[in-house]
Amino acid sequence: MTENTTKRVFFVRHGEGEHNVAFHRGDRKSGGRIRDPCLTDVGKQQATSISPDTHPVLKDTEIELIVSSPLSRTIQTTILVFKEKLETDHPEVAGDQVEEPSQSEKQRERKIILHPDMQETGDVNCDTGKPLEETWDNLKTSVEAHIKLQPSMLCTKLLDINPKWHKKEGDYAHDGKKIKARLRRFTKWLLNRPERNIAIVGHHNIFLALLEFSFMNCEVREYALDVSMAQTLADQETDAILKAWRPVYPLPLAADSNNLSNAEKEHLRIHLPYCVEKFTLWGYPIPENFR
Repeated sequence: MTENTTKRVFFVRHGEGEHNVAFHRGDRKSGGRIRDPCLTDVGKQQATSISPDTHPVLKDTEIELIVSSPLSRTIQTTILVFKEKLETDHPEVAGDQVEEPSQSEKQRERKIILHPDMQETGDVNCDTGKPLEETWDNLKTSVEAHIKLQPSMLCTKLLDINPKWHKKEGDYAHDGKKIKARLRRFTKWLLNRPERNIAIVGHHNIFLALLEFSFMNCEVREYALDVSMAQTLADQETDAILKAWRPVYPLPLAADSNNLSNAEKEHLRIHLPYCVEKFTLWGYPIPENFR
């Protein structure tokens, strides 16, 4: 498979959110009641510790497009992980005295797109976003707090979507068929994008449904989207197009693998029953392992 027939896609789960603290102590009900939670101090540290220039998965890759779920914790993670890259893209407003960028330079500036198809799957408060105006305000607040830029300087877009995107109904209902439909739609959307190296900042369950893998907080993994296969299957109203995704690095391990770290083992101890529960609820075949 050649470089021209694949897109390199880097999936980044958000840092620890306020709800995760409750989840990790076994209290899902109280965690689920927090509306659109933000990152904890630990979550912010997790995100800032990821340097795209040195991270083993991201280094030596020129990310052309950043796609984020519109929820608060993913917006915060996006800004904290990629802040240095975003500032470098706009040196004229980051403190350096440089000339006005050329048109070609402007075209190379990284774009951030808030995509509702990457919002979390559940219909509880912690997985529910806010109206469009509040979502945009969240982005501006995160940018102003962490980047030496005015929010208007970023090439940022919130897709033209139904103002009720944050209501868990219709296309975004917590339903196995609806989730698969939006994963197909999102894959087709990526397929039609011109960029080849793309970062996606999202959530545990939406990544679980797409990739059959249980991500830890701020875990980064590379996948390939087989463009030729996806184009062949794009017109079919089936889930076949989702077969065009394949893991690149790191490769998944068996759940009982001796290569799992203690942190991964603890993650599986907490999340494995939950993953099985979700796949059963959605009506999906249960994979042999989730790591």
